[in-house]
Amino acid sequence: MANLPWDYTSKQAQEDAQLNPTQWDIFLRVTREITNKLREKDPNLKFRDITESVKKDCLENVNKQMVEQGCPEVTRAIVDWRVAKALAISRSHAKNLGKQNSSQSASSAATFYDPIRDKDRLV
Repeated sequence: MANLPWDYTSKQAQEDAQLNPTQWDIFLRVTREITNKLREKDPNLKFRDITESVKKDCLENVNKQMVEQGCPEVTRAIVDWRVAKALAISRSHAKNLGKQNSSQSASSAATFYDPIRDKDRLV
């Protein structure tokens, strides 16, 4: 199977993988754990930067865990698509969290108008 298109939906990938909803949830959890481990080593990691050997290890690890939990194995294309998506989502969440934290600290430092304190400061 060739690589899946980036705009493939989760539902389309699930159908291609021939996983039922419970199996798909297991697959998502397993790939999320693997992605988190990859990001611990490099928070800015992109899928295209992952070596071929690491991609093969990911596939083997996913399929090992899937079989252990009574699920069928999945193809390399499905794992690659999911890891790429999970990395992008994870990076996006990290960026948004950083923006949120910086805006909160900036807003907490702002001084608000106090009519008693600022009565002589009106221009």
